[in-house]
Amino acid sequence: MSKYEPLWKHLQADGRDTFKMTYDEIHTVLGFDIDHSFLTYKKEAAQYGYDVGKISLKEKHVTFNKKTIEAAELRVIESYIDAQSAEIQPLLQSVCTAIRAALPNVTEKISWQMPTFWRGRNLIHFAAQKNHLGIYPGAAAMEYFAPRLTEYKTSKGAVQFPYKTFGKEQLTLIAEIAAWCGKEYTKK
Repeated sequence: MSKYEPLWKHLQADGRDTFKMTYDEIHTVLGFDIDHSFLTYKKEAAQYGYDVGKISLKEKHVTFNKKTIEAAELRVIESYIDAQSAEIQPLLQSVCTAIRAALPNVTEKISWQMPTFWRGRNLIHFAAQKNHLGIYPGAAAMEYFAPRLTEYKTSKGAVQFPYKTFGKEQLTLIAEIAAWCGKEYTKK
């Protein structure tokens, strides 16, 4: 955890698209004045959905801007889905939509040849397999959700949801797993 994490969490909780904070307001949140290290650590704000905009030494304020998911970023996962068979594309799109709702302000990318949701680390992946949807939330999530996954084939960091029995119940469970990953894996 960096010394600026309380500020990034404050930004995330505030939720405004663009706003200025005076150095005094930042001091109130952090308990100390920002210094030259702020320039190094400001990139961490992106993990919480914000970019650091203008830093005004004269007016003693910092402008923060909420990040938006660029169309090109969205296309990365859509391209993966489009490359799958037409029969499973609606299922994959519903999984992607559910994970996006559970994990706002994350980076979407392809990692390990799978759609991946990332904030400072990989949070969760999904992948189309021949007969099942693979969800890859990591070992800690699998351990936490183990009592609810007994009817599925699992491994240390993955669960398989067969296509033939996939429905609303599985989609809800995937969203819960994703939300848990977002909360637990971004704790410092």
